[in-house]
Amino acid sequence: MRYVFLSPTRWGHETTVYLSGIMYLMGGAYVLYLRRHAMVDVVYGRLSPRIRAIMDLVTFPAFFLFCGVLLWAGAEYFWASAAIRETTTSEWAPPIYPVKLFIPLGALLILLQGLAKFIRDFNIAIKGKEPW
Repeated sequence: MRYVFLSPTRWGHETTVYLSGIMYLMGGAYVLYLRRHAMVDVVYGRLSPRIRAIMDLVTFPAFFLFCGVLLWAGAEYFWASAAIRETTTSEWAPPIYPVKLFIPLGALLILLQGLAKFIRDFNIAIKGKEPW
């Protein structure tokens, strides 16, 4: 549309931003499952699996607090937006509240994956090795 009719689409950029945000929010739990989150490996990578698991168990309360706050605040943010059927301020004005639903949903998935990691780390800390 932009090059042929010299009339760019008004919805293209906004749609790209919202879909990218949804992929970012929904991908967090999957990346945690794959253990691909950015971390400082200078010391952590040289430790035994048991010590790494213990370190992860110690930092779990901060992770749980962060995910809990994100889940709670994201849910409030979504409900406030859905109650007024919020739209964007652009010319196109699509509804934004369905996109905001992915904030608490993504936080919930990350929290569940973090809980699975906590159980796995607890098992490693007790037994001293990975079960697989």
